[in-house]
Amino acid sequence: MLGKNNPIGVFDSGVGGLTVASVIMREMPRETIYYYADTGNVPYGPKSPETIRKLVFEILDFLVNKGVKAIVMACNTSSALVLPLLKAQFSIPIIGVIEPGARTALSLSRNRRIGVIANEATVRSNAYAGMLQQDDGSVVVKQEACPLLVPLVEKGEIRSAETREILKSYLKPLSDEKIDTLIMGCTHYPFLEEPIAEILGEGVCLVNPAEKTVAVLQESLKKTEFLRVDDSPPEHRYFVSGDADEFRRIGSRLLGRVVEPVEKVTPVKNPVF
Repeated sequence: MLGKNNPIGVFDSGVGGLTVASVIMREMPRETIYYYADTGNVPYGPKSPETIRKLVFEILDFLVNKGVKAIVMACNTSSALVLPLLKAQFSIPIIGVIEPGARTALSLSRNRRIGVIANEATVRSNAYAGMLQQDDGSVVVKQEACPLLVPLVEKGEIRSAETREILKSYLKPLSDEKIDTLIMGCTHYPFLEEPIAEILGEGVCLVNPAEKTVAVLQESLKKTEFLRVDDSPPEHRYFVSGDADEFRRIGSRLLGRVVEPVEKVTPVKNPVF
């Protein structure tokens, strides 16, 4: 039976969702996090919607069996492609990152020209563009697929010369469109926020959907009276489908704290709902 002290599940294709986990740790320090990184299948961007749906359902099944009381889909691709299906299948709160990110961007934009950087699958889904234009038909949305960024972040190459040159090439079309707000539409990208801000300049607001997503999570748990009340230190756990040592090394470096314990697992195959 689920209770207030059960953990919160967070999942992503890799280390990127640690940007969301770090905000939960900061804003909800009592809460325990069970983080699942599907590093054995990263990146999700080039994969078909059918493959992504299968992977995500397997991961959700794993986390639910671990007793999580809520799940944050710290993955823009799965939020764009699978979230409505998941909400129909599970009774616990499942929170994606697309809507919180879009609403934040609309609140910040002055000239109604908003850029989105994301992986190929998220761009193809038009999830951000649809959400932005649904709320404001006058908004001009410029999207740019950035397939090389996730592998760079997964390797921990945040400030390399190669990363900066790749960022320049991806961001130029957005600068040419005179955007004043940029949604970092992949949870890996906030790790690149500093070089992105330097390239775009002070006139562009950067949106990290993690901040608003965690606010939505906190409000959801508050309304259902499921916020953790135990004052003992939370015992975070990390699960990966790939190399546990590599995740521990890169994750600890990016998160700025030791990522431990890390367990390599295999999700339940073909869960039945």
